[in-house]
Amino acid sequence: MHLSNVRAWTSKTVLGRANMRQFHSRLRSRILADKYKSNQAAAMSWIQMKKTLPGLRGWSFKSIVGPSVPCVATRGLSTLGLVCGGFLWLALQHDKAEMSGAPCVRQPVAVASACLSPKTLLGALISFGKDLIRTLQLLFTFFPCLALWPLWMVIPFPEQYCDWWIGLFVQCLQRGGPTFVKLGQWASTRSDLFDQRWRSHFRVLQDQCTLEPAAYTLATLNNAVGPDALGDFELEPIGSGCIAQVHKARVKSSGQIVAVKIQRYGIRDMIRRDLSLLNRCVSLVSFVLPRQMFESFGIEEASQRFGEFMLSQLDFEKEAENLTRFSQNFERSDHTVSFPTPLYVSPSGTVLVESFEQGVSLGELLYDKQCSQSLKKEIGRVCVRAFLKMVLVDNFSHSDLHPGNVLVEIDPCTDKLNMLTFVDVGLTTTLDENDRDNFIDLFAAVATGNGRLAGELMVDRCDPRKLNKCTDRERFVEGIEQVVSKVSLESFTLDKVQIGRVLEQVLTLVHVYRVPIDAKFTNLVL
Repeated sequence: MHLSNVRAWTSKTVLGRANMRQFHSRLRSRILADKYKSNQAAAMSWIQMKKTLPGLRGWSFKSIVGPSVPCVATRGLSTLGLVCGGFLWLALQHDKAEMSGAPCVRQPVAVASACLSPKTLLGALISFGKDLIRTLQLLFTFFPCLALWPLWMVIPFPEQYCDWWIGLFVQCLQRGGPTFVKLGQWASTRSDLFDQRWRSHFRVLQDQCTLEPAAYTLATLNNAVGPDALGDFELEPIGSGCIAQVHKARVKSSGQIVAVKIQRYGIRDMIRRDLSLLNRCVSLVSFVLPRQMFESFGIEEASQRFGEFMLSQLDFEKEAENLTRFSQNFERSDHTVSFPTPLYVSPSGTVLVESFEQGVSLGELLYDKQCSQSLKKEIGRVCVRAFLKMVLVDNFSHSDLHPGNVLVEIDPCTDKLNMLTFVDVGLTTTLDENDRDNFIDLFAAVATGNGRLAGELMVDRCDPRKLNKCTDRERFVEGIEQVVSKVSLESFTLDKVQIGRVLEQVLTLVHVYRVPIDAKFTNLVL
């Protein structure tokens, strides 16, 4: 072969091989791009699961169902729940990919290995399994109510037996755990959402708080502050609630007497899981019921309010900040009102150490026959004055004011009020400029005895998007006018007017005529 021909052939061969490599590179890029597009939906779902379902440690099935379940059954059910939950989650992702039009992923393990570590994946499956087990437990608890509800709705029972289903529902709430007991306690104070018949049954749950086992309390305390920080720790709590208990102790280094607020063991995970399940139930009910009927019940709004209320009870850091701010607001204005001083919040947020305040619960004092009427009136004046200062002056108010959260210290020599202490300030309300103006205008209308203006303000200044829920504007305004007129006849003196009863009448009218009152307003007045 001639030399020039050899060179030409060699050049064409090299260029051909280069073109082939370029062609294969483009083909490979196109194949990978198509594969990426087909796997994109599933990959994003795995990434989302990694963000939203972190791995959980130290979990046991007995922490959910209780120690009464045999060990063999515990292991078997936990394994079954995790396996079923994992396969159910994968099946849901498979269906989701099909509905979105993307091709189904044939090898999800390969995608998972690129996005999730086995430890995180196991944690996600465990979390889903715990949700599934808690759901089954709640279904078993509330099954009698669900099964007998149609019977209660259809059959006309005699008047003395017509509330049997509500009583059964309250018992199911009590067996459902702290979240549902707190739900009943919260509902018993919501005159704007529930009528008197329901609230009278829910009040049974006000005192339904079991004591935390001492071993759990000490374990939480030692993990938070260490075993040598506090001395003379009293295992018998001085206050007990569904979320936390308050114990008396002494700081070893300074000798100061303190109050130690300790959250119940595992209460955070339980409340967040229960709130998530409640939201899913609300979504299911909204899907089943007609939209107009669902909105008339106000279930979604009530669920949101309760969720905010519960989560505020878990944030001890925020409560410590609120205590400091309240103390600064009342430092110079009123020397008969005080708040505990926060001393320490554990990094885990499960323990709050604050100054120990002397006093008797206002709830106990109101039912004490030896307490004079003059002392009760003085306490009432101080409470109302403090509330009005919070709302009208500071625009920072305590939104969980009830007799259990007010401590009264009485001078033993003069039998007069010495100090009024507000505790448990996790839930607060701050109004924006528009809401604050509306509240001041409404308060001025009530104070001047203009009941009709007060009723019109409550209707006209509510959310215009929800105004169509009001069933009868004129009758609501007339009802508010009658309530305010009765207050005016009593000269609007705090000694004579029972503020709680007046607010209950107003919120009962709100509930009957479906007036969409803003949640901040109800947090203020309840």
